[in-house]
Amino acid sequence: MNNQEAKYQEQILKNYLRQVIAHVLIALWTISKKSDGINGSSTVKVRVSLYNQSQNEIPDVVLGVEIKGVIEGISLDKAQALLNKAHETCPYSRAVKGNIEVSVEAVDQI
Repeated sequence: MNNQEAKYQEQILKNYLRQVIAHVLIALWTISKKSDGINGSSTVKVRVSLYNQSQNEIPDVVLGVEIKGVIEGISLDKAQALLNKAHETCPYSRAVKGNIEVSVEAVDQI
């Protein structure tokens, strides 16, 4: 496999992970919002990074995921609590726990 093919496969993996995690978190977040009576619109942005930790022929690859979310009309603390709840119950987040570095942050705009 040449370098261009490797980068293409890396991009496919990153895009797949980003979409899966985002869709699951949005679904869980929506359920949490409804159960708490929150009506503001929400947005989740997921960034997946792939880091090569070595210069060996076979790379020592580490994944990192950065999740940012916005819910209009509530405080950042309340939004953070809902995002944490969604992250804790997300099957993909639970599957990668301890294997992939994940940060979760409520923000006021994306």
